[in-house]
Amino acid sequence: MNARHVALIALYSSRYSVRSGIGLVFLLAALLFGLMVSHMLLQPAEKIVKKARAEGVELTTERVVERLKDSPQVRSAVDWILGSQAASEIADDQARRSAQEKVRAWTAYLLDERPALLSTILLILFWGWPFVASLGAFDLFSGDVQSRGIRYHLMRADRSSIYFGRVLGAALAQGAVLLFLVGLITTFLHFKLPFYGFGAMARWGGYGALMMILVSLPYLALCGWISGAIDSPFGSLTIITVVLGGVPLLAVFGEMRWEQLGWIRYLLPWGVQLNLFQPSPVQVAGAAAACLGYTAVFLYLGHRHFQKRDL
Repeated sequence: MNARHVALIALYSSRYSVRSGIGLVFLLAALLFGLMVSHMLLQPAEKIVKKARAEGVELTTERVVERLKDSPQVRSAVDWILGSQAASEIADDQARRSAQEKVRAWTAYLLDERPALLSTILLILFWGWPFVASLGAFDLFSGDVQSRGIRYHLMRADRSSIYFGRVLGAALAQGAVLLFLVGLITTFLHFKLPFYGFGAMARWGGYGALMMILVSLPYLALCGWISGAIDSPFGSLTIITVVLGGVPLLAVFGEMRWEQLGWIRYLLPWGVQLNLFQPSPVQVAGAAAACLGYTAVFLYLGHRHFQKRDL
């Protein structure tokens, strides 16, 4: 593997991915997903304010957002996302109460100590982003392998340089899109909800963007593995989508029959990625290390198969 070749291929791939048809679809899907989530969460507050003012009642968006985030329904929904259901199923009473208290403290950290609306948006983006990311990475290799066009690259660079260069290029391109998307959402929320303060919004939004980039890495490595093993772009996209959606679904429905099947979710980062938003730095560091570990494993498996297969 040649480091210079890896850098050149990564730079070219990141530029080309944005200009290609697949890249444009990914960019459109990412912007649509992020802005749609932001609008859907902000719209109820704006409707309440508009209705109150039409009735002659002076009501600010700040008061409405504060009421909504303190409502039992919103707190319960965030608790559920963070794992309150799993905590309530613990058999030991003391352990169950301790787990539930940790979930409530986690919810309070996201809704009270950080901009509540931005925290909620980031949580939803965290769950949906792996599927959006796959739209920009499912054809890293499969199309060129199918057309045999990748053989022309082999005349100038070795397989390892091509493999790692393209995965790195996808990571750079998607990282840039994520930074732009979260920056756009943060700016949008600042103008709509100036009471949070732009500094607080920018710091939390920047942290969220970096954590989303980090959690994207294992999914990009997985896409590279599958794309390098399948000759059809459509087949690659289908398998990636089934794997991404099938693992959490199997875990949820499987543990209803046998609790140990819930461990299936740890085949992918689904089981650890939300810990990147934990208030504890130790938990955040553990989740970050786990994401990097998943990335290393998927890169190794994909690279090993790419080295041996017929191109």
